[in-house]
Amino acid sequence: MSQNVLVVEDEERMREFIGVYFRAEGFQVLEAKNGMKAIDIFNKNKIDLVILDVMMPELDGFQVCRRLRENSSVPIIILTAVVGEDEQLMGYELGADDYMTKPFKGKILVAKAKRVMDRVYSEEGKNTLIFEGINIDLDSRLIKIDSKIIEFAPKEFEFIDISCTKSRDY
Repeated sequence: MSQNVLVVEDEERMREFIGVYFRAEGFQVLEAKNGMKAIDIFNKNKIDLVILDVMMPELDGFQVCRRLRENSSVPIIILTAVVGEDEQLMGYELGADDYMTKPFKGKILVAKAKRVMDRVYSEEGKNTLIFEGINIDLDSRLIKIDSKIIEFAPKEFEFIDISCTKSRDY
């Protein structure tokens, strides 16, 4: 089964360039030319990876990253001409998994994407309990109900963790 990559880039030629490299590696590529379109596509499709430009109309890449992280742990690689340290730090603080600056090599971007996806998806489920639409990741202390992240205070999560651990010991 092929994996879906959402390429969010306002420059058409850059979207096409990135798409060529991912399609050559067997990925399905969905494209968005702005942040609002990216959110719409993301909400309507199963996306396995997001390649996200920062400088875009309507919603910039940082705003898109922030919104995606509200209820998804999908791997995100920020791709931008903005090379400042502050911008890179902001990308990581918002939850991006990697950051590449333009210009870049297409093969390197795909290699990084594969590595990020391998890491993220191989770590998922190692210490996760799943029951009727409820996922409890004991390592990341993340609880999802029907893919929506539910916030718990640390003390509240301790009660859940203790209950889950005891029930797994039987």
